[in-house]
Amino acid sequence: MKDNTDYIKIIKKIREEKDLDELANLFMNIISIAGLKMDEVAALNYFIAEQTLKAEHNAKFLKERMSLDVSSLGIEGIFKVQEALVNVYVDNIRQ
Repeated sequence: MKDNTDYIKIIKKIREEKDLDELANLFMNIISIAGLKMDEVAALNYFIAEQTLKAEHNAKFLKERMSLDVSSLGIEGIFKVQEALVNVYVDNIRQ
């Protein structure tokens, strides 16, 4: 296992390059090290999606641009917004 300074270097590199593949590998390593089960990973994914959408700047963006109040969304609503964002991301990569 790498020590913390190695992970900090990796995170700085990922931030500079925005290499999502490397970031995904880092997350998978953390999930493996922590021994998380599928339901725990699902809960973690939901938490990250919810916190990201409800962050003040993102909530404001979604409210102003799409008239979407993320504070009223439940699990299905959070994942529907997540699905839409992933679709936009994938479409942008394909172009």
